[in-house]
Amino acid sequence: MATRLSGAWILLAGLMLPPCAVAQTERNPETSREQPDPLRPRARARVGESEGQSPSDKPKKKRDDDAGFRWKGYPSLLLGKGTHIDFRARVQFDVRHFDSTAGDTESADSDFARRRIAIEGEIRNVVAFEVDAEIEGENRWRDVYANYQQFGYVQVQGGQFKLPFSMDENTSPTNLDFVYRSLAARVLAPGRDRGVMVHGRLLDRSVRYELGIFDQDGRNARTRNPERVSGGRTLAARVVAQPFRKSKSIAADLQAGLAFTSSDVGIGLHSLRGLTTFEETFFDPALWVQGRRQRTGFELRWRPGPFSFKSEYIRVTTERRGQSVEDTDL
Repeated sequence: MATRLSGAWILLAGLMLPPCAVAQTERNPETSREQPDPLRPRARARVGESEGQSPSDKPKKKRDDDAGFRWKGYPSLLLGKGTHIDFRARVQFDVRHFDSTAGDTESADSDFARRRIAIEGEIRNVVAFEVDAEIEGENRWRDVYANYQQFGYVQVQGGQFKLPFSMDENTSPTNLDFVYRSLAARVLAPGRDRGVMVHGRLLDRSVRYELGIFDQDGRNARTRNPERVSGGRTLAARVVAQPFRKSKSIAADLQAGLAFTSSDVGIGLHSLRGLTTFEETFFDPALWVQGRRQRTGFELRWRPGPFSFKSEYIRVTTERRGQSVEDTDL
């Protein structure tokens, strides 16, 4: 027992001696010059490294700040901090088959539904742009616009793009739940046109608004027939809210919105038609119209997990001023 106790005392003394020696060295500068503390040079080295003397500890440059090509699932050209140009392409091949009672009607068809190329990117994270075009077709230019996005609560977009109306029409083809968009979105929604739009997010990104003015009421409303008239200068607006966005419940993704468009239509035949999924016309009214064309839309979306629920209601009205036999409104 005595041997064990003395060993413990010796170990304790050995642990206590170095602090005492260090304390004496700090109080006696002469001794510190003759017997320098081996810990002090290393302390000075650490200070020098923190002051930037060691190149290994300098702030490393982010990879996205360098110029050059990167592969992000598509080729991307980086031109510095917040500046890049992306190159994209989309090819979609459709095979369609349906039963037909007419003997001279093709029951099967296949074609390239989309052969599209696009260039998009950002400049200093302040301006975003996109140039999207079909390789073949009558209306080759799709989205051609620039968006000033420095502030999240207010952004300005100008060029040719889709009017802010209809949830389904404004959903990218790659994010659609089905192969085709709904007939309401393809026929009644306005589609693309040239214009300027102000948009942004408010209330901690729970509310998104879009307000724009466009040359006409969209490409979907126009036909090749010159007697068919469509709307002129069009005002469009859309407001979408996610009231439970910050909650952790299954209602966090619940989204509801409303939209409208308003434009004047000159005298002529009604341009809106009813089309089937395969672009066959089944309703083509020969009605003379003149006056105000107005669209109203309501949308609802809920994606709680492995399934989603989406619905929207679209209503289009066109006035028929002076179209009765007595020159009164119909």
